Amino acid sequence: MINGSTPRSGKILGRRVLARTAAVLVGAVAALSVPAAPALAYADYEAESTLAIDSAYGSSYADPAASGGQALVIWNNATATGTFTAPHDFRQIQLNMMGGTCGTTDARPRARVTVDGATVGEVSVGASSWYTYSNFHGTWSGGAHTIGVTFLNEYGDANCNRLLEVDRFRITSMPVQKHARLGTVVSPATVVDLTAAVESKAVRLVGTGSVTVPFETVERFDEVMVRFRGSLCDGAPTIDISLDGAPVGSRSYTRSSPAWRTEYLQHPAQSQGGKWAAGNHTLRIQLANPYSGSSCTRAMYVDVVGLRQSSAYTETPDTPPAGGFITRSGSQLMLDGRPFKYAGLNAFGMSGCDQADGQPWTDSELDTYFSRLAPNTVTRTWAFSITGTAPLDRILTSAAKHRQKVLFTLSDGRNYCGERDGSSGGEWTEGVDKTLAWYQGGFRTNFLPWVRTVVDRYKANTSVAFWEIINEPGSQDDTAYTDAIVKSFLDETAAVIKGIDPNHLISSGTVSRDYQGSRDFSYVHSGPDIDIGSLHEYEYDWFNPDKNAYENSIVYNNLGILLTEMQQLNKPLIIGETGLYAADAPGCRTSLATRADVIRQKLDGYLSRPGVAGVNVWSVVNGNPVREGEPCPFEGTMDDPMITQVRVKQAALNG
Repeated sequence: MINGSTPRSGKILGRRVLARTAAVLVGAVAALSVPAAPALAYADYEAESTLAIDSAYGSSYADPAASGGQALVIWNNATATGTFTAPHDFRQIQLNMMGGTCGTTDARPRARVTVDGATVGEVSVGASSWYTYSNFHGTWSGGAHTIGVTFLNEYGDANCNRLLEVDRFRITSMPVQKHARLGTVVSPATVVDLTAAVESKAVRLVGTGSVTVPFETVERFDEVMVRFRGSLCDGAPTIDISLDGAPVGSRSYTRSSPAWRTEYLQHPAQSQGGKWAAGNHTLRIQLANPYSGSSCTRAMYVDVVGLRQSSAYTETPDTPPAGGFITRSGSQLMLDGRPFKYAGLNAFGMSGCDQADGQPWTDSELDTYFSRLAPNTVTRTWAFSITGTAPLDRILTSAAKHRQKVLFTLSDGRNYCGERDGSSGGEWTEGVDKTLAWYQGGFRTNFLPWVRTVVDRYKANTSVAFWEIINEPGSQDDTAYTDAIVKSFLDETAAVIKGIDPNHLISSGTVSRDYQGSRDFSYVHSGPDIDIGSLHEYEYDWFNPDKNAYENSIVYNNLGILLTEMQQLNKPLIIGETGLYAADAPGCRTSLATRADVIRQKLDGYLSRPGVAGVNVWSVVNGNPVREGEPCPFEGTMDDPMITQVRVKQAALNG
């Protein structure tokens, strides 16, 4: 039995609305009426209105990130059941669920799914934000059916409660996805345990091994999906994908750190409406370039594969499109005529610098990230000249699809991520200041042409939140970087931007008044084209574990001074970066759950202050955030619980 009368989980802080009352049924057991299906027959059902459970064991709750703004949570070993009417025959059930982890043994919640009393499958639900689990297959006719979702392994201790959360389920006329391990695996390929896989198992392709997965479809389709990751060994592994013996395409994995990629391979004539026929098909995946050396073996891991009709998922959104341009009225940001404060994130590497191979995030990875956020969340990311505009186009396309805003930072004061124009250490040196000569005029050679290019390209794009001139201008220690020099650079650049783009606001990107070049915050931000001041702070739990309470404060200790200086200008302040070290690993003082709670406190503390317009938490990366020398990193993955805190706060501010 779970401790106490309400769920307690660091992952869902702010959702503690599940008080036990008299035993009543939650939801409606009556069949749900479903409209006619599109070309690829499917129908969706909301869990909170279709499934019923005794209130001693579960309840519905509000979640802005859920498909209908509501979801169902189960906190005891119990079954939520309901009936639904299928408007057509169906062969797969997909459930949108999350659970996270709690405990040290079998930490993920385990779910069993039944249809008409027969078990369809079980799955461990490790996702800490909404994720679609689709390994539930069978053959069912249209008409009335009963579905059950059972929570199998309740657990609670002083730190957390294990929960199973269900958003909605979908029935579909063809198995859109299957787990590769269910196919025919030919040696030396094997099925291996892999905790990062959807169901903790994947197919490991080495040598001449292969995996073949059968599908039976009742509709035509035009895309093949593969979720994979690789292990480099004297080169990158490449897989060949074929359908019914005919090549579909190849994919390589070049990242040195493991991260799952989801790729969609199109029918060769897709642009002309080409599709594969309905019926029986076999999807085969094989390593194209096997290699084994004395110390390593080249391998590719395949998790989930599928077939889909791309047009089938172009659904009419039930929410309005993203808002217009962010403007300001004095020190208050505005969106669509209303005051706007935001809880946001940093995801600096979207355009290609948070992985060793320097590759930008794929369309699928961008969609996964943006889909986990509340509407109009502001994500801060690098938009440096070295990447060009191609990845920025894709970032904004995905952001628009998910009603998101993107803050583009145009340069970097420390010359990281290949942005080394003006580096004081030479062309190939990063982590050092830009030269004084660069700030005094050198920026006009390469930087201003890039500013003109990127600003002109996106000046009419409402998915751009605002422009940030540079990340952390000036110098931490060198007093030669005066406020006057940095201000002159900021003012000239801002004037160029405003001359091209009168639609978007401009932020400075400054660190704090402790940095050389922004000591007099009011003076540096006083230029007529600078709209927003910027603060970066990492005071809480910095390197020294014995810091006093002043140094470990939740909000920046000199925040009041900065706000006073910005209020003199009648301009807003954003917290462009804030965060703390954390990992669920030996030697790390702070766990991911504890960090998420600190982030919650930071968001509450900053956004309660007049004059603070937004907070961008540092930072989401695509892949393993642990780097050499940083076992307890500031960064987190797309499943990090701090994202939940940002999503909940943003929804509360702008819901």
